Amino acid sequence: MFPDTRTRPADTGDPAREAALRRLSSVTAQAERAPVPWADAEADGRRPERVPPERPDPAAWADPPWWRRVRWAPDRIAGIALVVVVLGLGGFSVHRLLSAVPEGAPVPELPLATPGVTVPADGSSASGSPQTPAGTGVHPTAMDPAGAAGPGNDGSAGPVVVSVVGLVGRSGLVTLAPGARVADALDSAGGVLDGGDRDGLNLARKVADGEQILVGLAPGPDGPRGPRSGIVGAGDPPVDGAPAPAPAAGTAPGAPPSGGGLVDLNTADATTLETLPGVGPVTASSILAWRAANGSFASIDQLAEVDGIGPVTLARLRPLVSV
Repeated sequence: MFPDTRTRPADTGDPAREAALRRLSSVTAQAERAPVPWADAEADGRRPERVPPERPDPAAWADPPWWRRVRWAPDRIAGIALVVVVLGLGGFSVHRLLSAVPEGAPVPELPLATPGVTVPADGSSASGSPQTPAGTGVHPTAMDPAGAAGPGNDGSAGPVVVSVVGLVGRSGLVTLAPGARVADALDSAGGVLDGGDRDGLNLARKVADGEQILVGLAPGPDGPRGPRSGIVGAGDPPVDGAPAPAPAAGTAPGAPPSGGGLVDLNTADATTLETLPGVGPVTASSILAWRAANGSFASIDQLAEVDGIGPVTLARLRPLVSV
């Protein structure tokens, strides 16, 4: 079955050839001695079955999914387009941020202050009502050419509260709208009674918050018969503009007249009444206005009905006055 590879005499003489023949003879001998896998099957008369070679799975022959076939290899145009899109989105975001910044709030205008006078932010005095600066020398009933109220009227939009006393229908506090006139205040108080001095008031003057409107007696043929009409405020001089009389030498302010006499409420004039403690020009005018409206005082307790006299002032005046 295998060729005879035994050395022949004619082949001797070449060492390399002889070595190759020896190796071939050894391999041939080993092959002859090895068992044949199908020797038993041939001995039994059966033909050995041939094992087919392994075949790959048919599913492996199908095309792979599309995402596995895509190659990420952008060219120059695609890169430039991507950069343009990114820059556009960045610019749009910056524009939105800048446009969302709120504008600054407007600065409110500050009120104009008179030199030497402190004006709060709301334009009123520290006590809550406008006051005439001390030492200005302006009469409280003075009116500027434009017809505005005297010093102290701040022209605020809030209601105006004034006191109306004297010969009016209803003495007391009245609340008026901003920009109200003296005539409006008198109408709210019931109007001027007969004998009242209407001509002493500028009815077209604008009133200021915290003022007091006094309606006195109309002057007679012989001259004034009582307090004059006017508009005063806290700390203002008397209606006629004259300063309060100084007490007599050796007499303390607010003490009764010298000689120990009592002040008669039914006969005393404004000058005498102002010598009493706690009685100033405004309170003295209110006492005279009450006396003109009611005739005379029947008792000292009726002083409590006068505007501006409370329980404390009445207790101080009781031992100093008479009726």
